[in-house]
Amino acid sequence: MRFVAITFLSAFLIFFLSSCKPLDPSSETKKDQKQEEKKTNTDNENANPTSTCNLIPETSFSQATNSAEWPHVVWYDKKDTGGEIQFTEGGVLFKSEQPNSRSGIMRELNQDVSQCTSLFLKATIIANIQTLEGTGWQGREAPVAIVIKYTDEKNILHDALPEDPQMTPEKRMFWRGFYYLTPENPSHAFDGVKVEKDVPFTFIFNLMTLNPKPKTIHFLVLEGAGWKERLGTVKSVSLLQEEPKTPSVETSTSSATATSTTTTTSTETCTSTTSETGSSTVTETTTQTSSETGTDSVTETVTQTATQTETDIIKIDNFGSGPQGWVVSEWYHEVTQQCTNDEVTYVSGVLNLTSVCSNGHIGIRKTLDVNVEEYSKLYVRATLTAHNQTLSGTGMQGREAPVAVEIKYTDVNNVVHDALPEDPSILPERRMFWRGFYYLDPSSSSYTTYGGIKVTQNAPYTFEFDLMTLTPKPKIIHFVSLAGSGWNYRKASISSFSVQGVKN
Repeated sequence: MRFVAITFLSAFLIFFLSSCKPLDPSSETKKDQKQEEKKTNTDNENANPTSTCNLIPETSFSQATNSAEWPHVVWYDKKDTGGEIQFTEGGVLFKSEQPNSRSGIMRELNQDVSQCTSLFLKATIIANIQTLEGTGWQGREAPVAIVIKYTDEKNILHDALPEDPQMTPEKRMFWRGFYYLTPENPSHAFDGVKVEKDVPFTFIFNLMTLNPKPKTIHFLVLEGAGWKERLGTVKSVSLLQEEPKTPSVETSTSSATATSTTTTTSTETCTSTTSETGSSTVTETTTQTSSETGTDSVTETVTQTATQTETDIIKIDNFGSGPQGWVVSEWYHEVTQQCTNDEVTYVSGVLNLTSVCSNGHIGIRKTLDVNVEEYSKLYVRATLTAHNQTLSGTGMQGREAPVAVEIKYTDVNNVVHDALPEDPSILPERRMFWRGFYYLDPSSSSYTTYGGIKVTQNAPYTFEFDLMTLTPKPKIIHFVSLAGSGWNYRKASISSFSVQGVKN
C-alpha cells in the first residue's frame, strides 16, 4: 500500500512539472517596463494637450468642401436652408432667400478643452450686402457671423442668443457679427465688428481669454442673419492652440507715409483692429500690448499708399505732474478739492484714476470749443490700463468703468451731444461719445457692456477711433474728459492721449 502511494505521488509530480512552462526571468521586468511606458505616455498627454486643442485645422471653403462635415443649419438645427448656403471657389456664401432668416453651416465638436492654455479662433470673412444696420435690433443679426456653443469651467452651458442681448448674459453663446452699415436707432452694434464692405477681413480671438474660460466646445457655426437683401462670405476658418503669426498693422502716423491694405485684421481681447469706416486705413484700432496676441495675413490683398498729415489738437505723450489746461472735474464740473488726494494723481508721467471715497465720476477735463469741419478724419487715441474693478461691465447704466474717454460735441445738424443718462436708451440722439474700458464681465442681467470695450486686467491697451465715422459727424468739439466711475474699489491709468485731425 505504501509503495502504491509513493508511486502515485511520483507520477503526479512528474505530470505537474512537465506541464509547467519554464519561468522567463525577464517577464516581470518587461511587465514593469510596459506599465512604466503607459504611465509615461499618459503623463505626456496630460502635459502636452496640443492634440486635443487643435479642433479645426485651417479650412478654406470651396465647391469641394465636404458638406457632411459642415451640415446646413437653421437656428442651429440641421435643416434645409432653402438655397441660402452656397459653397463656391471664393468661399461659402450666406444669402438671404427669405425676408428675415438665419441659416449657416455647423461643425460639431463636443471637445474637452479644459487643458488648453490657448484656443485661437481665426476666420477670414467678407460682408458683401447688408440691409439691417449694425447687428440689428437684437444684437444677433449680421450678414456674416461666428457662433460658438460651449460649457464654461463653472459648468454653465452657453447656449442662449436671446432677443434682448442683456438677458442671461451668463448663458450667452460666443457670437461675433460683422457689419458695415452704421447702426441707427433701434439697431445697435452689440457684439459686432464693423468692417469695410466687400473687403476681406481676418478676425482672431483667443477663446481662453473668456471669463469663465471654456471647458467644452460643443459646436461652431458660421451664419448669416437679418433682413433681405444680405450676403456674407467666409473664405476660411480655423480653431487651433497655436498662436497665429502677427503681421504689421497700420495706424496713421503724423507727417508720415503709411502703407495699408484693403484687407483688415481684427484680434480681440489681446490685439484688436476693428474697422469703423470704409477706406484703405483702419479707423478704429484697439490694440492690446500683450504677449497673447495674434493675427495672420491674408493673401488676397490690394496694397494702397496714402500720405496723411495730422494736426495735433491735443497730444500728450507724458502727463508730467498734470497737463496744462486740464482741470480735475466731477461729472464734468470743476472741483478744487478731491475727496482725497489719491483720486487723480500723476506718477512718472502717468495719469492715475482711483476711487477712494465713494461711487463717483471723477477725472480730468479740457475745454476745446474747436470747429472740426475742415477735417476728413479726427482720431482720438489713448493708451490705458484697467487695474482694478468692482462694478462689472459698464455698470447698470452703461456709463461706469474704471477708465473712460468722453467727448461732448455738436454735430453737423447742430444737435449738442451732452447727455449721459442713467438709461442709455434715453436721448440716444444727444448721447456724448463715451467709451468705457472694463475687464469684469457683467455679473448678472442687471449689468451691461453698453459703450464698453473689454480689456485684460493690468495690460496696457491702445485705443483709436475716427470721430468722423460718427453719424451725424461732429462739427464742434466742446470738451474731452478722461475719467473713472463706479463702485469702490477701482483703479486705472492713462499713459498717453491725443486728438489729431487730417484735413481733406
